[in-house]
Amino acid sequence: MVRVKTSGVTKMENHNYIKEAERLTEISQGIDDYYLWVLCGVGLPANIMTIVTILTMQAMTPATFFVTCLAYFDGSALLAKLVIKLLIHHATSYLNVLCVMEFIPIFLQTVANWMLVFICVERFISVCYPLKKVYLVTKRRSYICAAVVVTGFLVFFASVFGVMRRNQGLKCTMYPAFAWFWDEVWKWILCCLLIFFPFVSILGLTIAIIRGLRNSSRDRRSLLRKGSGSVTNASGHQRSSAINERQIAEAERLERTITLMMVLAAILFLVFSLPSGVYFLMPRQSDGIEYYRQFLLGQVQYLLLDTTHALNFFLYFFTAKRFRSQLIKIVCCKKCRKRFRKRNKLNTKTGKKQSLSLTEITHVGT
Repeated sequence: MVRVKTSGVTKMENHNYIKEAERLTEISQGIDDYYLWVLCGVGLPANIMTIVTILTMQAMTPATFFVTCLAYFDGSALLAKLVIKLLIHHATSYLNVLCVMEFIPIFLQTVANWMLVFICVERFISVCYPLKKVYLVTKRRSYICAAVVVTGFLVFFASVFGVMRRNQGLKCTMYPAFAWFWDEVWKWILCCLLIFFPFVSILGLTIAIIRGLRNSSRDRRSLLRKGSGSVTNASGHQRSSAINERQIAEAERLERTITLMMVLAAILFLVFSLPSGVYFLMPRQSDGIEYYRQFLLGQVQYLLLDTTHALNFFLYFFTAKRFRSQLIKIVCCKKCRKRFRKRNKLNTKTGKKQSLSLTEITHVGT
């Protein structure tokens, strides 16, 4: 802290320093006190509605399984972080156990991000290798991949926190023997597992899917035009041609929607996760006004990172008409559903887009 001297200038600088530090602390504390309540109030119902809507739309497939897992871990991460925070803040006993349990929100956030990676992998195989999807992406393999990731991260985080974390003076800290590892190594491991590896994977898969869609568009159009449904007579040929043209148009609309949603998911993940990566890699300040600014940055990056677990529902709702229709069918009364169906029929007659299949939206994620 700045030392107070007798000169008027130094006293004024010290006064300004204290005033600015109090302002930054007040903002940081306000964010820390309330943002999880807001995100839980929005994200928990949203993720529950995502699970209910998806499970009532069609039978379980690898795509629906991963999307359901993503919604489950997103909601669980928000709830666990709020509960652990409240328990540590108000508890007077068993603090050592609670400090070890700090790994639970981090574990759930990491698994949620990797479920998003699995969704992108499924979309990549579906678009770039459609003929191999049947035996490459099966329900059994999907269950095994999810179980391996969940078990692996659970054992890893529980072991690290169980060995290194403890309570000291009503505050969670690490044992002195592990202080160097925690400060110099752990932040790199955590940042890579939670942010960098998922982001690089999602970005790379998104670029590959866009290229795959662009390269396969011409082949798909050619195959549809040479479909086996064509007949030799003139009227039959015209009818088959019209059907194939509609299929081509629908496939192209689906491709544009998939591309938009994949790019949107990558951009959202970048925007909301990158500040956390920058914060984790910054050298820590121990005093001065920079300490309070860094503390505020820490609260902002936690806010942005946790917000990714409440966004997926809204991406599904605003970009997938079938998801939106199914949700309205669940939550609305019978009269509202009739009115909604009438409006959909009118929109169909005027040439608006058809409903999007659920298996084409499962690349969205954080």
